[in-house]
Order: sequence, then C-alpha cells, then structure tokens
Amino acid sequence: MSVPAVDPAGDDTRAAISRLRARVAELEAEVVALERTNFELKAAADTSRNFRASRTAGHVIDLDNWGQP
Repeated sequence: MSVPAVDPAGDDTRAAISRLRARVAELEAEVVALERTNFELKAAADTSRNFRASRTAGHVIDLDNWGQP
C-alpha cells in the first residue's frame, strides 16, 4: 500500500492550506470570545458570592425583604 505523492506547490495543496489557515483564524477568534465570556461569568459569580456573604454577615441590607419576619 503506497501513499500518493503530494505536490507542495500544487493548487490543491495551496487551497487546502488556505482553508486550514482560515479555519485556524476562526477558531482563534472563537477562543477569544469564549475567554471573554468565561471572564464575565467568573466576575458575575464572584459578585454574587461576595454579595451573599456580605448580606449573611449583615453588611448589606436586603431591601426586598426589609421589615419582613
């Protein structure tokens, strides 16, 4: 079983390389967007966690439940 030779200067090879480079650029952009989303979600989780801890410690007044038993 032999593998067919690939012409590195051939049109098919150049087209394949061009498609792969475009796909790499798409994936890199997606990674950047996901990193930004991940950062925003972590910040929101930290804010929520800090707020709950502050409210539990009595540093924050829960105005939604003010004066309710």
